[in-house]
Amino acid sequence: MSIKVNYLKYNILIALLCCVISLFNLVQCIQLDTSQWQEVDITNDFKTQTFIQANWRFRSYDSLNINQMLYVNLIRDSNQNGGQILIQILNEFGDEQYNSILPVENYHKCSLTNTNVEGEFFFAYTSNLKLFFGFLDQTCSYTRGLSTPIQPSYFENNDFQNLLAKAGKDYIYVAIQQQSQQYLYLMILDVSDTSTYSIKKFMKMGTTNFRENLFSIQAFSDDFAVIFTKNDNNKLQKITIQPDGEYLYDKPQNEGIFLDLIYNSNYIQNKAIQIENTNKYCIVTGDQYYDVLNIYTFQYNGNGEIKEICLQSHKDQFENMGIYFYYGLQFGVISPDYMWIKGDNSNLGYITVIFFANPQNQNCPQYCNLCSDFENCFSCVSSIIERRVDQQCQCPDKYYQDSLSDNCLDCPLYCEKCSDLSTCQSCIISDGKRDEQNQCKCKDGYYQDTESDNCIECPYYCSTCINSSTCLSCIVTDGERDVQNLCHCKDGYQQDKKSDNCYKCNEECATCSDRETCLSCIGDTGLDLETKKCQCKQNLIQYYDKIGQCKTRGTTWL
Repeated sequence: MSIKVNYLKYNILIALLCCVISLFNLVQCIQLDTSQWQEVDITNDFKTQTFIQANWRFRSYDSLNINQMLYVNLIRDSNQNGGQILIQILNEFGDEQYNSILPVENYHKCSLTNTNVEGEFFFAYTSNLKLFFGFLDQTCSYTRGLSTPIQPSYFENNDFQNLLAKAGKDYIYVAIQQQSQQYLYLMILDVSDTSTYSIKKFMKMGTTNFRENLFSIQAFSDDFAVIFTKNDNNKLQKITIQPDGEYLYDKPQNEGIFLDLIYNSNYIQNKAIQIENTNKYCIVTGDQYYDVLNIYTFQYNGNGEIKEICLQSHKDQFENMGIYFYYGLQFGVISPDYMWIKGDNSNLGYITVIFFANPQNQNCPQYCNLCSDFENCFSCVSSIIERRVDQQCQCPDKYYQDSLSDNCLDCPLYCEKCSDLSTCQSCIISDGKRDEQNQCKCKDGYYQDTESDNCIECPYYCSTCINSSTCLSCIVTDGERDVQNLCHCKDGYQQDKKSDNCYKCNEECATCSDRETCLSCIGDTGLDLETKKCQCKQNLIQYYDKIGQCKTRGTTWL
C-alpha cells in the first residue's frame, strides 16, 4: 500500500499510511524546510525487516537519541509470561549496530532516558510487578559497575506497574505507580559520579491515589522536576520536586492535560519531549474509548516554574480507527512547528497511521509575524539579527535560536551552522581541516591562520601547534623529540630518513647526522674531522680508562 496524504479539519496532516505488522522507529527528520519534503513509499522496507514483534498490536515502546549519530529503541512484546524486551542501538539510517534482550513477565511499562554521559542511557521497566533498572552504553554494554539490570531488595513488595524516567543534570527521576492502590512513588538516582550511581531517595508521594497511567514527569537541567497527574478527585495535580528531593503539591486544578481522559487502561508513554533549542516541552496523550487526543505544550522558566503554552484537545476525530488507536500512541517533535504522532488502525488490520501536528497550535511558523500558510512567511518577528523570511524565519547561517528569547545568537566563530553555543552542525569552508565535534576549531596537526579563515598545517613533527614556530605537542614516535624546537629529535638523537622515528646517536656523540657520524661530542672529547668520531683530545692531560672512556688526569700529574 503506498503512502496517502489527507488534510483533517483540525489542521493535522496525514503524512503516512502504511500497512505495517511490525514495530518500527521513525527516524526524525532534521530538515526544517518543509517545501523540500517528499512522499516516499517505504512499505516494502517494513515488510522485509527482520524483527517482527506481534501481528496485531504492540504493548510498550520507547526511543531516544544518545548522540548525533545513534539512537536506541526499547521494545516490549505482548506476552504475559516468558516475554522479552529488545534494546536496539541503531545508526542514523536505522541499521541495527548492537542489541540486548531481557526476559520479563507481564506486559507493563518500560522507559528510557539519557544520562550525563554522552552515548550512555538509563532504562527502567517492571516485571512481575517489580522494578528493574540499569545503565548501558552505545555498544549495549553495562556501565556504572552493573552487569545485569538491578532490582533493589527494598523495592520488591511494592506492586509496581506503570513508570516513567527522566534525567536532569546530576539526577535521574523515576516516577512509578502501584497496580492495586495506584499510589505514586519517586526514585531519585544520583549520577554526578559518571562511573557509578547511588539511590538518593525512594519515597511515596503522599497518601493520594492517582488515576491509572495518567501521569507524566519531566526533569530539567537545574535538577528540578515536575509531575503532572490526575488525582482520585478528577483534578489535575502538579507536583514540584526540588534538587534536595523535597516535593511540593500545587493547588489542584479543574483543567489540564489529563482531565478529560476517563478510560485509563492503555500503554501511552505520556512522556514530555523538548522542542529543540527552546525551553518548551510537549506531551501527547489520549483516551481510547472516548476518542480524545490531547496535545499539551508548556514552557519551563526555572526553579520548578511552569508556564502553559497551549492545550489542544481533539475529540471524535479517530472513531474509524478503532479503540487501539490510542493503546500505544507515540509521538516525536521535529521542530517548533511540526510534530509527528503515530497510532494503529485496528479496523484495518492494525495498519500504522502517522500524521503531523503543530505543537504550539499556531497558524504560522513560530518566528513569522505574517504568513499565507505554514510554508510561506511574509515577515518575521523582531530580533537582533535579521531572519530569513524565505526559510520560515529561521536564524541565518552562523546564528542559532536563543531558547529564552526571539533573538538569534552568534554560533562559535568557525561554525557555519550550530544548535547552541557549544554544538556545531557544520563548519565554514576553509583550507585545511576543521573538527565539527570541537566547535569547528582546526583539527590536530593544523593551526588557525590569524589573517584568514584557513587552517594551516603544523610543522611536520608537531601533533598540535599554535603557529608555524610553536609546537604544543609532538607526534608519537620512537626516540625523544624536543617540543621547544619544532619537535625535531632531541640532542643525542637523529631523524631516521625512512620513518618518523628518532634513533639514538653513538654514545660519544652529542649530536650526529647518522649512527656513525658525529657532529658534536659530549664532555671533554673532541671531534676528529677526518673520521667524524669523538676521541680524547691529543696533547691534553687525558687518557682512556679500562672501559674506553676518556678521563682527565688530576692536576698533580706531570
